[in-house]
Amino acid sequence: MAYKLKLKQSLEDGVRRIAVDQLDKALLQPADDAARAVWVHETRKALKRTRALLRLVRSGLEHATWDAENAALRDIARSLSPMRDRDILRQIMANLAAGGDKSVGEALARFEKIVEAPLHDAIPGKAAGSAIAEACKQISAARDRLAHIKLEGDLPGVLADGIARGLHRGAKALARVEAEASAENLHELRKAVQIYWRHMVLVKAAWPDVMSARAEAARELAQMLGEVQDLAVLAAAAEARTRGSAGRRRDAELIIAGCRKRQEARQAVAIPLATRLFASPHTSAGQEVARCWQAAMQMAVETSRRRKAAPDPQPRPRPRPGLRPFAILAGRGAWPSGSNLLKCRIQVLQLHTGVGGREVPVGLDVG
Repeated sequence: MAYKLKLKQSLEDGVRRIAVDQLDKALLQPADDAARAVWVHETRKALKRTRALLRLVRSGLEHATWDAENAALRDIARSLSPMRDRDILRQIMANLAAGGDKSVGEALARFEKIVEAPLHDAIPGKAAGSAIAEACKQISAARDRLAHIKLEGDLPGVLADGIARGLHRGAKALARVEAEASAENLHELRKAVQIYWRHMVLVKAAWPDVMSARAEAARELAQMLGEVQDLAVLAAAAEARTRGSAGRRRDAELIIAGCRKRQEARQAVAIPLATRLFASPHTSAGQEVARCWQAAMQMAVETSRRRKAAPDPQPRPRPRPGLRPFAILAGRGAWPSGSNLLKCRIQVLQLHTGVGGREVPVGLDVG
């Protein structure tokens, strides 16, 4: 099912449908080690989407319900995060090596040999399997609770409050980054951008073209900030794991310098994009979405009324089987020639002789 609210569905039904669908996807048990990494990645995304949904409708939930369900989903995602560390480092090292100079690539190759074994042994297969089994158990319990979650309030009003909260969070995170572009502040900004991105997807029905454009802009910014965050993780790992020999220290310096150079380039683009994304006052932006939702509902009702009032279209006459007159084939935009011309002449002959749908053993000159 689509990760979006529907105009013709109540707030409560819509939230239940989306939450259950997201957690059902996460409950597909991984079969082996190769599938496990993909499962962990996709499950963490499903949990983030579900949390973003609850954030959007937070004002329609009881305070205790919001606190409990948000904390439960957050803790499940955290329990799976160690299994993503090795894959994240591999990916960002490959990206940095591809775009960096030769000396950075060589340092990364040596560094990968240092970190590979410790990361591999950090979560043995048996322990990882147990962690995933426990996560699935907790996800199943959350799925059962969210399938019957209670919400109150009118949908446009709840949406207005949720959008406003998300934008306010983004504006505050951006201000902190502008004051100090630390790894922690950039991480908080990325989380705010991800929330806004998913909120725009959820309310897409309010104005599809506009909400889709905003969602795409937020998605691209979230990916950019994600790379900045991953580079910070790699720099920290290089700092921690290359202490000792002078050669390892030199590798660490090269990797950290490469990370910082790439981070600065990404941040130079990301900060203006975030400024534009969170430029609107959060309260008025939330009210705008609510009004758009109400207008979209009115248009949907009017469209449905017109369809019901319109007369049934007259059925188009169906041609007799096997008869494809010359004019029909020619009307496709290509004048028949060769064997097609022979077929057309036979079909015209069928029309005149009353022979329907049978091959006519007649020889015609097509030259």
